[in-house]
Amino acid sequence: MFQGKWALVTGAGSGIGRAFAEILAERGAKLILVDQDETALGLVAAELSRPDSEVLTRRVDVGSRSEMIALGEWVHERTPALDLLVNNAGVIELGGALDTSWDAWERLLRVNLWGVIHGVKVFVPAMRERRRGAVLNIASASGIVGLPTIAAYSTTKFAVVGLSTTLHGELLPHGVHVTCVCPGLVHTNLGKQPHWSRNEREQIDGLLSQRGLDPHEVVRAALAGVQKNQTFVHVGGAARLIGWAARLIPASAPR
Repeated sequence: MFQGKWALVTGAGSGIGRAFAEILAERGAKLILVDQDETALGLVAAELSRPDSEVLTRRVDVGSRSEMIALGEWVHERTPALDLLVNNAGVIELGGALDTSWDAWERLLRVNLWGVIHGVKVFVPAMRERRRGAVLNIASASGIVGLPTIAAYSTTKFAVVGLSTTLHGELLPHGVHVTCVCPGLVHTNLGKQPHWSRNEREQIDGLLSQRGLDPHEVVRAALAGVQKNQTFVHVGGAARLIGWAARLIPASAPR
């Protein structure tokens, strides 16, 4: 399905984004990898580049409208439209709604929500015009049932779930399918926030390493969901249970 197709992945320098890059490369996709960390992007590109592959990288802040518009112009010089858009870039912050600082709220909204909106606004019109393609939005189980210990993160992921739901209905008649992925805990470096205390980083890293899903498991489930035209993919036992409860009792969580 992905052989020779153009796929763009945000947050591709590590974690789930890097796993997307690795698996899509294995499946023969032409890759456009985006991240704020140029060094990490370079390492991923070096690992994946082969004589028969195409791996392009670009440093972009997905929360910046101007940078994303410029990225779109750069991409569309190379292909009229993407075949797969993976809106994956994300950041997290610990704390309840009242404890989370103004700056942290703004940062999470810029990256986790506006990053997805920018990707949709910049790349989906060309996909819709061509009447084919897929959009993969990476949300979270905490976007189905809110967690007070990560209030801002949950809020942004609820918004991504809502955007994906409405976008699915909007684009389906135009041949573009939207899949929203809601994994449980994933073993990534999301918890390595430089402004956190050492104790906070160690606690989160310990939790993710012991109980987190392998990012490649999340990616395989997500891509299988795209191939099956699924609207939602819940990865991990806890996420599947939450998704099941949301369908059973719609008032308890968004579906």
